Amino acid sequence: MGNSISTASTKSNNNVAAGLPKDLPLGETLDYIATHYILTMDFQSLRKLYEKQYCEKMVVLTSNIINKYFTDLELSHLAHRIENGSGMGDNGAPENIIFFKKTDIEHLNIPDIHKKEAVCNKIAKFYIKIAHLFSAIVTTINPEYVYKDMFGNVIKQNLYEKDNIPKWAKVEVLKLNLCDNRINALKGETPASMMKNVEAELTTPGMTWGGDGSDPATATPAEKPIGEPDEPNELSDSNKDEIIKIQPDVCSINLKKDGTLKTLEEEPGIPELMDLYYDDEYDYKTGKFKGMSNTTKEKFHSDLKRFYSEFSGNIEMPDTITKFSDIKLRDYSKQPICDKKFVDQKNSFSGTYNDTLLADYANNLKQMIKSVNKKQQQLLTIINRLFVYVVDPETKVELIKVNPELTDISLQSIVEETRNIIIELYLKCEADFVEGVKLYEAIVEAQIFVTTQNQIESLKRAAEVLYNPLVEEK
Repeated sequence: MGNSISTASTKSNNNVAAGLPKDLPLGETLDYIATHYILTMDFQSLRKLYEKQYCEKMVVLTSNIINKYFTDLELSHLAHRIENGSGMGDNGAPENIIFFKKTDIEHLNIPDIHKKEAVCNKIAKFYIKIAHLFSAIVTTINPEYVYKDMFGNVIKQNLYEKDNIPKWAKVEVLKLNLCDNRINALKGETPASMMKNVEAELTTPGMTWGGDGSDPATATPAEKPIGEPDEPNELSDSNKDEIIKIQPDVCSINLKKDGTLKTLEEEPGIPELMDLYYDDEYDYKTGKFKGMSNTTKEKFHSDLKRFYSEFSGNIEMPDTITKFSDIKLRDYSKQPICDKKFVDQKNSFSGTYNDTLLADYANNLKQMIKSVNKKQQQLLTIINRLFVYVVDPETKVELIKVNPELTDISLQSIVEETRNIIIELYLKCEADFVEGVKLYEAIVEAQIFVTTQNQIESLKRAAEVLYNPLVEEK
């Protein structure tokens, strides 16, 4: 009677990571879920239930009709129409509902059309919140798929557009997120000899597609257990004496293509993070949240102060700062290290790991990468609470579904937890980046001091030769 999916059994070890072909890090897990669930018509239809034509294609039954046949999705209350402020006859008590496509069953329906629309709106609200949550997690990695078309043109697609990529294309996957952009700026053109203990933590296995059309969402990737990243390898005595050099590229990090300074809102992932604050004034016409509850407003203002302090470098936040787009980022292009003579010469600075400043610079970068990996592991646990594998009892096919144990209350709790993880991720990234820039400035100043001292000594020797020709020039 159309209930095969509704009664699908959940695997005993049912988190998404356990159900994948191999244990995958966060990047590939998100890719897999997007491919096999988020981008499917099932999920997109559920998100659009606020639209009348979508709702009319669904049949919604209250649990007192069929609760002995179906697994219920508990919703805290039926949604009310915000437009006219009138009630729908609901007493506000929690009610279990089940939904399925109209084509799956005949002759069953809810007689009250207003109640049916309210339930459709409630389901849409629930799934839109999940979509926002998934999107915010995705943008902490923000994969970009790059390939060449038949004419040799470079084409770039994001995760939600990857279905447009031809099967024959050889695809490179880049990570263009807030943290990786800063890590790459500190790396700059630094030779691999310095980065050999860092590269392993930067690499995401299995993220390059072959020309045979293999996809990291379905192909078997390189083996990498999920868990805490490995500790960086200790340097041997011989490595400590190795000549190394650094060449960061931090001068344009916060600039747009036209040379103007970015705001925080223009950083990857910040708009998606903002969506996690909106939890009130749901617009059933557009399917979007338009406001915040009083509690969330207080939380947002507190978080905004932290972002302002970390990303602008200022302590006191003025009253004019009310949103992320009001926060101007640091302008490193005007720092002494970005003086034209350094930029034109592409200055690099050499030394060994015995050099305290260089060692501190390398260690700061390693810890920065380790911190990012740790937060991404925490986000992976969120994904495993949102989605589960279920087995269709008739087809025996494994399917990705939203965790049936999720309720409105538990979902909101996960939203708040995820928001906090992402906030700490971004703030720690920026703090580590600022520390890296300070260390680079110290390295530059130390090098300038040494160069100046050498020039002074050279001038002294030249003067001695000039006044006393018998003194040998060294």
